[in-house]
Amino acid sequence: MPKTPKTPKTPPKSKAPWYSMVSNAVDGANVVNLHIFGEIGWDISAQEFITELEALGDVDQVDVEIGSVGGNVWDGLAIYNALLNHKAKVSVLVTSLAASMASVIALAADEGELRMMEQSMMMIHNPSTGAWGDQNDHQKAAKMLEKVREAMVGAYMRRYNGSQEDLIAMLDEETWLTATDCVENGLADAVVTQELDLAACLAELDLSTLENVPEEFLAIINGPKPNDEGEDGAALAASRAQLVSDIIVRNQQSAIAADKPEEDPMDPKEIVAAEKPHEKPRPSANAISVPHSRSLSLLAR
Repeated sequence: MPKTPKTPKTPPKSKAPWYSMVSNAVDGANVVNLHIFGEIGWDISAQEFITELEALGDVDQVDVEIGSVGGNVWDGLAIYNALLNHKAKVSVLVTSLAASMASVIALAADEGELRMMEQSMMMIHNPSTGAWGDQNDHQKAAKMLEKVREAMVGAYMRRYNGSQEDLIAMLDEETWLTATDCVENGLADAVVTQELDLAACLAELDLSTLENVPEEFLAIINGPKPNDEGEDGAALAASRAQLVSDIIVRNQQSAIAADKPEEDPMDPKEIVAAEKPHEKPRPSANAISVPHSRSLSLLAR
């Protein structure tokens, strides 16, 4: 008796700017195409993400494409666990960058199903926080950071083929890994060599939220690639070169600022802005609130 083809369901319309989810029938199987191309958890929660995934019903395969600088730690862990425990086959392709919490989500792929484009990269680092208050508040934030890192280390160690001590050293250093590096250390299964306009993919990412971005990676953005509308290649190259220059300058300024002694844990203006719901500050990387302290956010950066 012939198998009755499955009818894909349409998920509720999402307001999320950082992911899209579409269900398609492929050879009688129900396949979900999931794209994560933004700051994870911003403007929409993991609960809404998971609700949308569940609304698709029974699916046979979830194909995930990732090009993200990271995002909210709690949302990222919830999405990681939702994909990790999903009964469907989960396949992940890193198209440009899987940084911070995005690298953790990528690890939810089934064995043998985590692939990276040849020129893509993965960045891993420790969580950090924007805590403020007295010494007790900072001690609570520090303890929370330790617990968050333990959770992240556990996810990495499911795949990493080295020692936990080596992995922690990589987190401490904020390590950028090529696709080949990831395959060699077990954080990816294969390198995909098909042609891809990586510069176009990277142009959609706000790399200024990350520190220590390798200049050779930023340089990929630079290059004459005329668009379909016939835009002049030289003008486009100049535009991308300026973007690379701006990002490098911001990274250098951040490094200089980090060397200066801090007089106050947080500028009073930033605190006031954070307390206004309509002026919610955008985190520079993966953010998470800290219970029982006056920390504004935890950042996996």
